[in-house]
Order: sequence, then C-alpha cells, then structure tokens
Amino acid sequence: MSDSDDDNGEVITLTIGEEQAGQRADKGISALCPDLSRVRIQVLIESGDVLLNGAMIESLSKKLNQGDVVEVFVPPPESATPEPENIPLDIVYEDEDLLVINKQVGLVVHPGAG
Repeated sequence: MSDSDDDNGEVITLTIGEEQAGQRADKGISALCPDLSRVRIQVLIESGDVLLNGAMIESLSKKLNQGDVVEVFVPPPESATPEPENIPLDIVYEDEDLLVINKQVGLVVHPGAG
C-alpha cells in the first residue's frame, strides 16, 4: 500500500491479496484501509473516487480478484468550523444582561454533524 498526500487529498494504492479475493469491493477494500470505515468506502465508490484496475467501480457488489489494483482517492477533509449567518431574529426582550428571542422552527442553535 502506498499513500501520497497533497492539498487535493490522498491517493491510496492497494493490491488485492488472497484474503480479499472473491469479496465485495466495499468489504475487501475496507479490510485493507483500516483508517476508512466501510460506509466511507461505499460513499467513495459511489462518487467515482475508487478505481479498480484503472476503471471506476460500477457496483458495490463488484467481486475482487487477487492481484487487482485499487486506487482510492480520499478528498481532503472539509472544514468543521461553523460559519456564521446573518439571520434576522425576532427579539422579544433585550437588556444589558439578557436577550430573549422567539426562535423560528428549524433554526439550528448548536452546530452538529449534518
């Protein structure tokens, strides 16, 4: 396995061994990439970021063969820093120590995944 990092992400090159031969692509590749979950591998396959012998994998259930060469492109991580937005607020009460707003439905008050 070889890795190369740059500002555009990481490319992981794998050669399928005897243990992964006959397995579904997502399962076999995730076994060789312990830093990536199987779900993450599935998302990368579906987005065309995984090549099998130079071609995009068409299906998660594609079977691997011993000696196949897999290239996994892992995009750089997205910033997890929440970005502020200028949202008009319905201020019910405000003084030097307290602010009360009538929060609209669907307005996120604590950033979270998704």
